[in-house]
Amino acid sequence: MLPQDGIALDITLWKWLCENLAEAACILEFGSGRGTTALTTRWQVTSVEHDEKWVGVAPDSEYIHAPIVENWYDHNKLQDLNRQEWDLILIDGPTLAIGRENLIPWAKKHPEVFSTLVVVDDHTLKGPKQIVSYFLQQGKQVVYENAGSHPWVVLK
Repeated sequence: MLPQDGIALDITLWKWLCENLAEAACILEFGSGRGTTALTTRWQVTSVEHDEKWVGVAPDSEYIHAPIVENWYDHNKLQDLNRQEWDLILIDGPTLAIGRENLIPWAKKHPEVFSTLVVVDDHTLKGPKQIVSYFLQQGKQVVYENAGSHPWVVLK
């Protein structure tokens, strides 16, 4: 099943996920949106979201409302993320204006969370590009790169 037209999830990412991720796999998503609903039709999704208007937008996703504290999600709200094994991490938040690269200090403290596939959306932009560089320095490799109109990259 493909996501409906108008969904913010890039169709090439959807196809890649369908081909490479088992149904019912566990996805940790940083930044929820309209695409979250499509993700929940095939996978178990936990969404970390700072903006209350997006919390609950996908009824079948488990939400963690984590307001922005010191330029990234409130660390206290993320304490349990390292207690679950994730099949894929999708980094599409917080907004670029807040700065997704602020994930890096948290990732340094919690490398076990990122010991799986990591998708970085908008990876050609400054902040997400820094995230990709960090993970490459940690030994991850590019598995797939979509350089189209909606760029994203998969790291393993």
